Amino acid sequence: MRLYTLDVMKAIAAFFVITLHVGLFKEFNHVYGEIIRLSGRWAVPFFFMVTGFFIGSKGLEDRLGGQALKIGKIFLISSLMYLPYIYIKHDFSADKIGERVMSDTVIISGMSFHLWYLSSLMFGLVTFKLLIQRVSMGTMWAVSAAIVCAYFAVDLFPDLTHNENWFRHFISVPCLFIGYVVSGMDRNKIQMPVVYTVLAVSLIGIYGLPYLLQGDDTRSIILRQFPIFVIPFCIALLLIGVKSQMDNNRVADIGRDYSLLIYTSHPIWMWILQEWVLPQAWQTDTAVALTTFVVATAFAIALKHYWHGAYRVLNGESWQRKIKPIA
Repeated sequence: MRLYTLDVMKAIAAFFVITLHVGLFKEFNHVYGEIIRLSGRWAVPFFFMVTGFFIGSKGLEDRLGGQALKIGKIFLISSLMYLPYIYIKHDFSADKIGERVMSDTVIISGMSFHLWYLSSLMFGLVTFKLLIQRVSMGTMWAVSAAIVCAYFAVDLFPDLTHNENWFRHFISVPCLFIGYVVSGMDRNKIQMPVVYTVLAVSLIGIYGLPYLLQGDDTRSIILRQFPIFVIPFCIALLLIGVKSQMDNNRVADIGRDYSLLIYTSHPIWMWILQEWVLPQAWQTDTAVALTTFVVATAFAIALKHYWHGAYRVLNGESWQRKIKPIA
């Protein structure tokens, strides 16, 4: 049974990713800018958890190596897609491409900052496969808790390390594991009052804890990437998506078929809109985020309908769908 509510949530998450990359929302009061950016921090952990959920619900444990290779293919193709973008953006200079290729950043993020999600997912799938076959569930929970706490600490205190991106890279492992655990739950036993309570408490934590922990040694709230309460918030969202029933709709179609392509392509559209399309009056982060989401979605839909081979390749599949022979 297709869970259309989860598809809707994936579409919403794709939009919130764009809000994180568009800027600091300086058209608003600084506090409003902080709140807007805190509001989007759940999106990537949620994508990881949904992947873990489908690993368990579809019984993909033995196919995680192939899934990791598929994600690696998307990572490579998306990185190649950003080569002309970097070249044009930096005044047709190949030096920036060379600098990126020679840096250690390319291992984590490829040729664009946001592609860390794909690299992390690939790493997480391989690590999850190795761990889930060799260690107990208790050990998995301990490893997951350690990664979450470590990432939260280095995100909160920037002086702890200059390599916080590596800690962020590991966050796929606990999120995949949590989603996998949720997949084994009996949906009829999910207590929605408890879920909604967790959701409400998590929202208070997402917006309140960063201000309680604000200090001279902590990272600026508007730049923090991991308010720790996004973990229970995403768990609650996932449980709502599993428990609730929703008919298929246009937003669900976007989440199911286009959320990945929206994610991988949106920085290019954002740059084009800001540089060449949107008038100065529309150059607010809010307007750019909304317009980018619409354009990236329209691009993904058009690609699927009018150039399906390219759509498949950008989603890590072969150019043509393999036709099974008639037995």
